[in-house]
Amino acid sequence: MWKLLVFLGLLIIPLTTVLALTNQRVESSVSELQEPTYSPVDEQVETAESTRFLKEQHAKLVMKEYLPLMEYTPEQTDVVIKILETFPNEPVMVKIAWCESHLNPNADRANLGVDVGLFQINQVHLSELSKLGLDRRNIEDNIKFTKTLYDQAGLKPWFMSKHCWQQ
Repeated sequence: MWKLLVFLGLLIIPLTTVLALTNQRVESSVSELQEPTYSPVDEQVETAESTRFLKEQHAKLVMKEYLPLMEYTPEQTDVVIKILETFPNEPVMVKIAWCESHLNPNADRANLGVDVGLFQINQVHLSELSKLGLDRRNIEDNIKFTKTLYDQAGLKPWFMSKHCWQQ
């Protein structure tokens, strides 16, 4: 009988050692899975979200200071962000866009196609727009061409709405 107990004891000790080692490996694997891991993609997403948040806050401050008091839609905030990306030191351009189109990139005064888009680019500029490969009905192109006009003539192209944006 004692030989049987010794034999079982010899089996039990290695068996418990194997089980203990296996359990330790499983616990370490689980703890590794629970630790947060960050990749460069995570950092880029976090940076993009932070940048977006800062741009929105800046746009809201500019709107609060330069535009009539009202609630702005997320789309209008996006438009202001795009304007400020091109004109970071000229917040008056946000006010001009408000006066010209109420921040509507699809604005078409009286549906005549004479003045179109966010900054109401006039039809007299069609040939220059064509040479540059720009479409005044596209918001990005409208802002790019506005920058061209601004670089050439300052605020003069928007003199007709000066009574609105100069206040």
